[in-house]
Amino acid sequence: MFHLQLSELTITLDDVVSLLHLPITGALHMFEPLVTSDAIGLLTKLLELSHEEATFETRQAGGPHVRLG
Repeated sequence: MFHLQLSELTITLDDVVSLLHLPITGALHMFEPLVTSDAIGLLTKLLELSHEEATFETRQAGGPHVRLG
């Protein structure tokens, strides 16, 4: 991110392709499927939710997901 006098500017991958004519192929990142029990573990560890809160949130969202509020 560059902070200019008028605003901010972020260089995107599309800008790199346009300016440098580099071919961008393949997936940026390969995600492995996440199971609900792993999602609950991540919520308790990273967001410091209780096990009950994390379980409730994944049940409300219908799987290994959370709702943004």
